[in-house]
Amino acid sequence: MRGTDADDRRPHTPIGSRPRGRPWLNRLDRDVADAAKQTLGHLGRTRLTALRDLLVAFAPPPPPSELT
Repeated sequence: MRGTDADDRRPHTPIGSRPRGRPWLNRLDRDVADAAKQTLGHLGRTRLTALRDLLVAFAPPPPPSELT
């Protein structure tokens, strides 16, 4: 989720909570999945799993939580 500055007072409503938002999100989900399949589908499950594992292993650590 995108963070905002303390000065950013723009109101927002999650699109999924609007009646017309759910079909739009469903179409977007399909479009993103199709794009990923076209881009990375040739790798196959084994290589995709290895790629995911590498990305997780080298991802920067999450920022410290303000709750702790």
